[in-house]
Amino acid sequence: MAVKWKKSLPGIRYREHPERRHGAGPDKYLVLTYKWNGKTYSESIGWISKTRITEKDASFILADLQRAQKTGEGPRTLAEKRQMEDQARQDDRQRREEKAKARAATAHVDRMQSIAFGEVWALYSEEASKTKKPSTWEREAQLWADHIEPELVQVPMVKISPFLLAKIQKKIIDKGKAPRTAFYALQVIRQVFNFAKGQDPQLFTGDNPVTHTKKIKFNNKRMRFLSHDEARALLEALKQGGQGEHATHDITLLSLHCGLRFGEIARLKHRDIDLEDGSIHIRQSKSGESRTVYMTGDVVKMFRSRAQGKPDDLIFPARGGGMRKQISKFFNNTVADLGFNKGETSMADKVTFHTCRHTCASWLVMAGVDLYKVQRILGHSDHTMTTRYAHLAPDSIRQASQALEESLRQGENGKVVQFEK
Repeated sequence: MAVKWKKSLPGIRYREHPERRHGAGPDKYLVLTYKWNGKTYSESIGWISKTRITEKDASFILADLQRAQKTGEGPRTLAEKRQMEDQARQDDRQRREEKAKARAATAHVDRMQSIAFGEVWALYSEEASKTKKPSTWEREAQLWADHIEPELVQVPMVKISPFLLAKIQKKIIDKGKAPRTAFYALQVIRQVFNFAKGQDPQLFTGDNPVTHTKKIKFNNKRMRFLSHDEARALLEALKQGGQGEHATHDITLLSLHCGLRFGEIARLKHRDIDLEDGSIHIRQSKSGESRTVYMTGDVVKMFRSRAQGKPDDLIFPARGGGMRKQISKFFNNTVADLGFNKGETSMADKVTFHTCRHTCASWLVMAGVDLYKVQRILGHSDHTMTTRYAHLAPDSIRQASQALEESLRQGENGKVVQFEK
């Protein structure tokens, strides 16, 4: 059935909807019809019910278009008019968005000027507590509670300067803490600033003030190692700890005789021990590489005396199950009872559990084992870590010179080969 178009006002045509009503009469679909530049244009306005444009409104629109066609000012067709209206709406929306962004940027700058270190710490700690090793996070949280929070919790990030951080370092030292404690506290502060800079949007911009803070120097090299008599006394005393502390003795023996770190011992599983071969496979070391170390007779005897578990069971689990996080307090109490640290104020000269590993390395060098082999046994990723033991082999250079002299002597007694000219 053909559509019936009707004329309304000049230049306005319409057709009626067969069912839908608008007001008192049927709904109408309006179309503009006009001539311009010798061509006849027919452009739809649409249903009155949807556009809310009446026939009278349509006549005004047509008049505006015809005026523009004569003067050249404004839209000359309905398509141009709609395009210009769409562009105007788009420009208006863009202006509103730009104003909103500018307001947000200004608000964010104001926020950065006032955000306190403690607020950023709260965000940092929420992430770090989930992603960092438990022992690492516990250390950071302790440094925060003891030394950082009292000084910085309410200080705006932008107000924290290298001068302020240097004062905090000094306060830590003045409390009688080791220089390394002040150093580690500063590293925690550094990580919080880096965290703030890495957020989107950033919670802090500019240079990390820790970068420009003069660091307190400290000697992290452990000098103290146990004599054989001291080691025997320590192991004997640890044996007296009762059933619950037998593991402390065995862990200490492993570190003294095999040079293992506490974390490496804590992760050992029964499948890592080969009693027939006398070897221990370290699957996860600090350097990230695996290695094999070999047991002394005392260590083999110790393992044979322990109950054998399933291959994937930890050999030295914590009392409540799972992996041990640190050596038992019984170890430190025993060291104190033996008087090993009496009168010592330097951490380099105090006996800790790590002294056992240092003792193993020292004994190896003193026994004539070359530093390269010691490096492999200890699992040092860099030979510079091992060179600290070089002073324990004072005759090595003399022996090298003597070897060279012997080689030269043999050369002098040998035949001289004449070359042709």
